[in-house]
Amino acid sequence: MRIVLGQLTPTIGALDDNMAALTLAIGQAKAQGADLVVFSEMVVSGYPPKDLLLEPDFVQACLNANHELAKASDDGLMVIWGNLAQNPAQTDQPLLNAAMVAVGGQLTATIAKHHLPIYDVFNDRRYFASPHADAPEKLAIEALTVTHKGCRMVVTVCEDIWSHPALYGPVAKEHPEISPTTVQLVQKRPYPTNVLTQLPHHAFDLLVNLSASPFAGGKPPMRLALLSQIAQQQQKPVVYVNQAGAHDDVVYDGHSCLSWPNGAQWVANGFVQETSVVDLAPMPEPDAMPPPISITDAQYTLFEALTLGIRDYVQKTGFERVLVGLSGGVDSALVATLATEALGAQHVTGVAMPGPYSSAHSLTDARLLAKNLGIDLLEYPITEPFYSMLGSIGQAKGDLKQDLAEQNLQARLRGQLLMTLSNRNQALVLATGNKSELAVGYSTMYGDSCGALAPIGDLLKTEVYQLCRWLNAHLAADPQHPLIPETVLSKAPSAELAPNQRDSDTLPPYEVLDALIRAVVIDGLDFENCLGLGYDQATVEWVIRRIHTQEYKRQQYPPILKVSKKAFGSGRLYPLAQQVPLPGTLSPRSQ
Repeated sequence: MRIVLGQLTPTIGALDDNMAALTLAIGQAKAQGADLVVFSEMVVSGYPPKDLLLEPDFVQACLNANHELAKASDDGLMVIWGNLAQNPAQTDQPLLNAAMVAVGGQLTATIAKHHLPIYDVFNDRRYFASPHADAPEKLAIEALTVTHKGCRMVVTVCEDIWSHPALYGPVAKEHPEISPTTVQLVQKRPYPTNVLTQLPHHAFDLLVNLSASPFAGGKPPMRLALLSQIAQQQQKPVVYVNQAGAHDDVVYDGHSCLSWPNGAQWVANGFVQETSVVDLAPMPEPDAMPPPISITDAQYTLFEALTLGIRDYVQKTGFERVLVGLSGGVDSALVATLATEALGAQHVTGVAMPGPYSSAHSLTDARLLAKNLGIDLLEYPITEPFYSMLGSIGQAKGDLKQDLAEQNLQARLRGQLLMTLSNRNQALVLATGNKSELAVGYSTMYGDSCGALAPIGDLLKTEVYQLCRWLNAHLAADPQHPLIPETVLSKAPSAELAPNQRDSDTLPPYEVLDALIRAVVIDGLDFENCLGLGYDQATVEWVIRRIHTQEYKRQQYPPILKVSKKAFGSGRLYPLAQQVPLPGTLSPRSQ
């Protein structure tokens, strides 16, 4: 059997464009002599369409698309794609998240997604019904099975194959990112049935899965290992097609694949739209097809995820240009470099805004970075506007208090400048905050937090440095002349909002801070377990308090590109007006 894996990059809501891409891919599959073409979950609408699913006209347009796509199939080519379907049962949820199957120009099967996730960035149960949710014993694998040219295929949608805890044990030995916590979470997911446990009792030839599985660091190789484990456990090949592209804060990495029972895998390139032809037989040798670099190099994968996230957000919102405030520091240098790689230098403008406490080398570093990247640089000193603003509130120029209010005023003047330039030039502002700063509120509301997108808001400060050094090693044409100046990477981090200011004046060392943020936010450890890591009690208390009390800042921050297992944003929801008991005494909120 010849199979085409249609790894597309749909735009949410752009049904005409998405349908055109699907129709083109189906036509190419016919020309290539394919027997089967498989696309990703919800490929017609793009996933997740969120509350667009509550708009009747949008829903009807998606449903109509099923009949149009069915016509593109023929007797020789079966087409499977993800889309909405009407729920035949009379329930409060009228829609299914389904795999649609067509052959001979007709819809021949609708196979619903059974396991509807509601964790992290997922909220499927808000919109979709799960068949047999109240009577799981009625789920029969036969209802998931279609046959084409003598091949019996079990068709599943995303989560339906990820919810079996027995999968994770063997793979966890090679992938430390699969923590005991991950296995426990899988075990606790409220799914009454499990497709994989029923497969050994069912005669089939091929397992097909349509997915929209978001990217996170370490996830692509883990996912491939799990798919290989399924193929080997079931002793049947597995076709997996994943969505590529980014929607708002979530990036989808693609890496569609075909896994054989002997451990062999064919893997599509990551982070790109790609339709690929793979023959199911003969079965290749296990090491015959090495995975792409986006699987084997973690920093390359992170770079691809972030640049794709920037590119898709800018283009899908209808913009062409971005602005980045260049402070001469490492965070803005990384954001500017990523934006340049994503959009091209002609679409990126740096803005340097030196103030009364900016060092001379900061402006020099900003100029050198802009030159290295080939981007335009605008310079708007804020010293005079700063003193003018102080005068307007009755504070003399020589009477600087150098307090938090004055520091925030400088940041807000820079934010005002950036947003004014944004309005004037129809350019999006990229915020430059990192996860370490956002976790503990080391930022200024309506200052350095302004913008349309936060590309590195899910990178800890130590990870920012790691990626910068990787970029210098791999992107610079001449290793002796790195893109990001070495002076940017070697100087002590500073907001430069007060004389001789250093981040270390306020924050624990970033190695300590980042380890605790990772423990609390990503791994979900509590106070006692954090103490068990060997850090002193005062530091642990301070970090946990700040993570909780600074939530109000994060909820006003731009969308953060998710690249870890747990990012601040849509997958981490905490109340603002709350008084949950915290270690130590709650400190007052500061802006």
